[in-house]
Amino acid sequence: MIKSYFGNFYDGMEIHYSAEEEPLGTGGAVLQALSLVSDPFLLLNGDTLFWVDLAHFETFFSEKSADIAIALKQVEFNDRYGVVQIDSEDRVVAFEEKKAGCGLINGGVYLMRKKVIHKLAPGRIFSLEKDFLEKHVRSMRIYGYICPGYMIDIGVEEDYLRSQVGLPRLFSALS
Repeated sequence: MIKSYFGNFYDGMEIHYSAEEEPLGTGGAVLQALSLVSDPFLLLNGDTLFWVDLAHFETFFSEKSADIAIALKQVEFNDRYGVVQIDSEDRVVAFEEKKAGCGLINGGVYLMRKKVIHKLAPGRIFSLEKDFLEKHVRSMRIYGYICPGYMIDIGVEEDYLRSQVGLPRLFSALS
């Protein structure tokens, strides 16, 4: 549906597609698409809407000489998401399982260097979050960029419906 809607060009941009013949997991899909992206590349989760200042995010990534930068959101009531722990230099030191309470969560917006995926991919089919980020958190330069902007995970129906009200309000406020 996406390819038939946008085609190979949209709004002056050329579009390339990477279609999975079989489910590859979030990491496998990234690995498969690497030949189509620049270095470093911006990776966005398709089920998360997160207002991130990309210019500042890119500056943060460069200044930290990061392998990977992850946009993080501070939340007060966390029962659906894992928590990301960072040190005083913003370096990610741990990913924790879902737990109630407040904390920083992964917003699904990344800047990444291609070489780290090539070098450390655990295979052709894998989870970017569980099999890659969590397992290599100490061997890579992963930094967390805290963003105050609007964020909603539309991967669950309740929040998808909530976004139908929140997004129009957000965009009308910007006009």
